[in-house]
Amino acid sequence: MPIEIVYTGSGKSVITDNPTGGDSLPSGGVGDSIPMKTIRNTANPQIVGFVPLTLSTAEECRSYDECCYNLQVFNTVKDVNSFLMELPLGSTCTIYLQEYTTSWATIATLNNVTYGKFYNFGDSPFTLANYIGFRIDWSAVYNVFGEGKYRIQFATIVLKQNKLYNSEPFCLNTYSCEAVNKTVLFTNYLQGRIGSCDNEAKLFNMYDSDWTDSIRFKGIFGYETTEYERINIEYETGAIVKVRDEAVQKFQLKTGRLPKWLHDRFKTYGLMADKLYVTDYNKNNSDYNISMKRVVADGGYAPDYKRGRLSRVTVDFKEGIQNVIKSLC
Repeated sequence: MPIEIVYTGSGKSVITDNPTGGDSLPSGGVGDSIPMKTIRNTANPQIVGFVPLTLSTAEECRSYDECCYNLQVFNTVKDVNSFLMELPLGSTCTIYLQEYTTSWATIATLNNVTYGKFYNFGDSPFTLANYIGFRIDWSAVYNVFGEGKYRIQFATIVLKQNKLYNSEPFCLNTYSCEAVNKTVLFTNYLQGRIGSCDNEAKLFNMYDSDWTDSIRFKGIFGYETTEYERINIEYETGAIVKVRDEAVQKFQLKTGRLPKWLHDRFKTYGLMADKLYVTDYNKNNSDYNISMKRVVADGGYAPDYKRGRLSRVTVDFKEGIQNVIKSLC
């Protein structure tokens, strides 16, 4: 009979061997408005991040050449990646930085501020939640280890079972205008509630955490156009008086070929974020001023599935702060 840990609104926990089907209940952290929530005895890896954590024993029956999508990162302050895992009560977890040469090897334990920011169980902003995570600063990794292929590993013990969760591989390179050419970088900030892109029954509450993450991939952001919203008054004499004009600047993102997991996480934790910023690094982009520009999605998300398991997508955006106006008031 499976064991279930139930957290009540008073902060006390009850262990029962008769679960009541809590899959539809939201999980989250301190301050949840729902008086009772259920955390089942399994881990929820990478609950709101752009880059997934995959169980090391997960089987992949489909063999293909594109199995390993290497994420590009550089030694810049903008290249950071955040990882956050939810674990049942009584679990343990150690987070490692690993490098690949001839095989994956651990080179550092991520439990302090040396390579970013460590979020231990009970740390703010997840005071009472069973969350543990790390925000990796790739410039700090570069300063110690230099260029290379790296990944993040979460080593957990849940109900006396040892499990390893690995991130996708990151290719860390030296920043240069040529190296970052043809890439775009998105940075998000998340608050409030957001659903899991992996499990439709999961809802995570980020409260006032202002959780942030970033993702870099091949693509171009630009193609700016402007639409006008106008309010005029026309008098009987035929005279037209302008009351208000607003210029709405719109953009397009055209990506390179991306894996399905990146599409799923970007359209959920990126396009649905409270705040989303974009930086474009294309040398041939007509707009050289797209750096940490706040934007919001302005349409659907429809990848073009034509060849293999990687696909491109074109997404419409508009200014996140629309302040190009002319008003009589």
